[in-house]
Amino acid sequence: MFKFNVFDKVRITDENECYVDDPKMVADHVKDHYNATCYCMSSQPSDDDVGQVLARWEDSGQNIYYVRVYEDDECKTPSCYCYCMDEAGLEKLGGDIKVGDFVEVTDPEYVYSTYSEWVIKNVHDIRLIATWAYSSAPTKIYYYEVLAIAPHTQDIENTLAFIKAPGLSGCCYVIDIRGLKKSAPSKEHQSGKLYF
Repeated sequence: MFKFNVFDKVRITDENECYVDDPKMVADHVKDHYNATCYCMSSQPSDDDVGQVLARWEDSGQNIYYVRVYEDDECKTPSCYCYCMDEAGLEKLGGDIKVGDFVEVTDPEYVYSTYSEWVIKNVHDIRLIATWAYSSAPTKIYYYEVLAIAPHTQDIENTLAFIKAPGLSGCCYVIDIRGLKKSAPSKEHQSGKLYF
């Protein structure tokens, strides 16, 4: 069973889990010619490089992923280097953020402040929709609770979360999970002392 899906954003955690100089493996499994020709046989990626899974397959009981490395940590600028990585050398970007988790906002630039189509499709509680902060961005000072997670409706490579600020009247926001970090709130945050 595969841990990561095609199009997932991942971080390289162990560069030694890279399969170097195996063009036949790539030719057999990567059907897109452009991506296949980007296979880097002469070097390895570095730990903490980020990238995107373009293909995956099983080989001798090992799960192998074909990963394009990005030039930036936000996965906005793809490089021309692709690597075959064992599953053990990768972790999913954004962690495994799920509904019910508490998160911190690390980059408010990832907010979708007017994406009403996504909200209507993925948030099924009218009271929560009413607290959506349309045309606003969350701050970095709060811990937020994840209330819904779903792919972007027109760009399924990106996963969005509906997050709620603390308190009964806390506002909600839509943000790409790349702008979030899983985190546990302090006792003061849980008690509400820092909110009111």
